[in-house]
Order: sequence, then structure tokens, then C-alpha cells
Amino acid sequence: MLTYQIYYEYSWIDHKRTQLPDGASIVRIEQVPSIWRPWTFVIPMTTGFTVIDTARMVKTEQEGQSLAQFFLYRFEKAHVDIVASQAYLLNCSTREQVLLNEAGEVQGPVFQLTSSDPVYEAVCN
Repeated sequence: MLTYQIYYEYSWIDHKRTQLPDGASIVRIEQVPSIWRPWTFVIPMTTGFTVIDTARMVKTEQEGQSLAQFFLYRFEKAHVDIVASQAYLLNCSTREQVLLNEAGEVQGPVFQLTSSDPVYEAVCN
């Protein structure tokens, strides 16, 4: 039983990848060791990942600036898997990213991404 549990925990991300739609791209993977799973300190286990849906991404040009509106989906492994989504607007010219609310309006602060950020690379390149 313990062997199956360990197998399931380590194969969770592979199983989730097979369920992602075409155009979905993993941009972040989280591997967090747990004290109650001591083997994760030696072989890290994936506990969450973030996906960008490039198929639903909308790119526009406005005042000479390249803009992209997209959704990020956060998957977290728990006894019941947790999925959260958030809309963003990214200015590819300045690498500035903001959250969008359900009405599509800018919400919260401006985040400055680096040119090597996986989100920036997936959206703007």
C-alpha cells in the first residue's frame, strides 16, 4: 500500500499532463519536501504546477505596444486536487503584467517580469 501511495504521488504530474488540452503549456513546477514524507528530501515530489492556456490567449497591438491577455491555471495536489485560474494582461514590450478581474478590468499592482521568466517566454515569444 505504501508503494502504491509513493507511486501515485510521483506520477501525479504525468497523469495531469495527459489531461491538459492542446495549447496548454506548463510554466512553473513546484517541488516541496515534506517532513512526513522523508524521501522527498532526497527525491523531490511535485506538489503543484502552473499552466498557461495559449489556445485562449488574445494578442493585440495598442499604441505600438504588444499586449497579451491570457489565463494561468494553478494545479495543487491535495486529497482533492485544487485548480485555480486567474486572468492576466501582459505588455510584451515592457514586460509589465497585471491581474484582471472577472470584468476584464485591471486589478492590483503591476508586476515587472524578467526576459527569462517562463510566463513571459510562453506568452511573448
